[in-house]
Amino acid sequence: MLPGMKLGLDRTTGLKRILKSWKSKDDPGTGNCWYMLNTNVSSPELFLYKDKGNVKWWRSGHWNGFGWSGIPTLSGPNSLYNFSPVNNQTETTISYVLLPEGSIFQRFVVNESGSIESIMADLRRWTPLGSAPLDQCDNYGKCGAYGKCVNVTEFECTCHKANGLREMRQIDSNMSLKECQQRCLENCNCTAYGGVDVKEEAGCMRWYGDLMDTRVLKEGQNLYVRVDAVELVTKECNKCALMLAQLGPKLKQTTGWIEETPIEL
Repeated sequence: MLPGMKLGLDRTTGLKRILKSWKSKDDPGTGNCWYMLNTNVSSPELFLYKDKGNVKWWRSGHWNGFGWSGIPTLSGPNSLYNFSPVNNQTETTISYVLLPEGSIFQRFVVNESGSIESIMADLRRWTPLGSAPLDQCDNYGKCGAYGKCVNVTEFECTCHKANGLREMRQIDSNMSLKECQQRCLENCNCTAYGGVDVKEEAGCMRWYGDLMDTRVLKEGQNLYVRVDAVELVTKECNKCALMLAQLGPKLKQTTGWIEETPIEL
């Protein structure tokens, strides 16, 4: 994929642009790893799949107004890339240019091993600029349902302080964070919410299914998790889970909010 090219869906023609790996370094046939833009949600994000689109392997996180929530290093002031998402009735696509434009010759490739690489032309060879996944926390769903991945000094899975977090998202682009909280409170099935924009000035995301693939990031966004009041004073997740198992529905009589920050949504 070269600068200026698009990934995603042309809604007028039905054309869907996907980046696919070779079968091997020596065989240019269609491989098992596919890199594509998920266009079936109101906040599209990039996914890397294995097994020809059947197994989620890595994702970028949603677009937060400045960049991908799961790749904060690509959206800073010193970033080499300028991404341009488009999501309307005509198309749902993503493209990019380099900064400064035309400064180097670069491309993205998907390897048969299950990684995305950014490489640039350096004299007579291609030199790697970066790749994804980077670590164990980058692998989709590494910590399973209700788990969050932490990779500061070493890889670790910890639990959210709530039972029944949700992955299916509903997004309202024009809603404030306060309105988002209120809307979530009005629905007993809503167990987490967060802002779409990284500054939390506009946009609302709400979750309604098993929450998968969350991780702690230094430059991540806040995730507001709906919990039972008893859990607000419980520090250890294992005790929290045991308490929920023992008391069940009785804990749902009172609720509160905890803030998990920073985290990839």
